[in-house]
Amino acid sequence: MTKEARLSNREKKQLQDQLYERDGKKCHYCGIAEDEFCRIWGETFYGGIKRGRKLEIDRRDNSSKYDIANCVLACAICNMAKSDKFTYEEFLRVGGVIREIWQKRKQLGIRPDGPMSPQFS
Repeated sequence: MTKEARLSNREKKQLQDQLYERDGKKCHYCGIAEDEFCRIWGETFYGGIKRGRKLEIDRRDNSSKYDIANCVLACAICNMAKSDKFTYEEFLRVGGVIREIWQKRKQLGIRPDGPMSPQFS
């Protein structure tokens, strides 16, 4: 597979399952659990695009291929923010700040589109 190649749906599912097995169901960068993401951040981005129900595959090094050694699971916030503009090491630092923000929001019971659902408190 070349570095520009995209994964087929089957390959993506296999890699995602391997990453879940290796890392659990939390964002590598900010540590948010997959099942907490939508309750804290909501699930609508950029004019109605729905993301966040599942963790996404992120390449540590965007110039390298999609494989278990080069990939981690990232929440939609971290994956969008890291894009191809931050190195892996840089984004570990950014992820720490995002972690502080979502933990504070969880503690206060707020999210961008209003209070969190009662079951989250």
